[in-house]
Amino acid sequence: MYLSEETWRKNGVRDDCDIHFYTSTPGMFPVPKYGAALKVIAENKGITPHFTHLIQSVDGNNRTAVFKNTTTDEILETDFDLLHIVPPQTTHKFLRESPLASANGMVAVDKFTLQHLKYPNVFSLGDCADLPAAKTAAGVFAQAPVVTNNLLKLH
Repeated sequence: MYLSEETWRKNGVRDDCDIHFYTSTPGMFPVPKYGAALKVIAENKGITPHFTHLIQSVDGNNRTAVFKNTTTDEILETDFDLLHIVPPQTTHKFLRESPLASANGMVAVDKFTLQHLKYPNVFSLGDCADLPAAKTAAGVFAQAPVVTNNLLKLH
């Protein structure tokens, strides 16, 4: 979104573009510090955020998308010229249905040690770990030393 906005601005067509950001989450990013900074950037770039909006359907022929506000249950239909959708993140079925998973299908770990809550010889990080953090490469980069340190302590 930010790269598109920059490209349109550099090519002199930004004023012809109405950019909206829809997310099912309550903010720009799950980590409040970064979410607040990204919200300011979006505001400065004239990007309209729509929080707690979950995509319901897309009609490509008519260029419309339907979203549901998960807070109010309101249904919103919007037109688009360009639509970029990222599907909700989930784990593989074999993991979701295993005893390692928490209710949301992610691996149930302690958020400080990344050690499984029931199985002490299991650690998890990254996209499949049930952590209050973004599923990003930066997250894994910060989590890897924690897992390494705790694995070395495990013997």
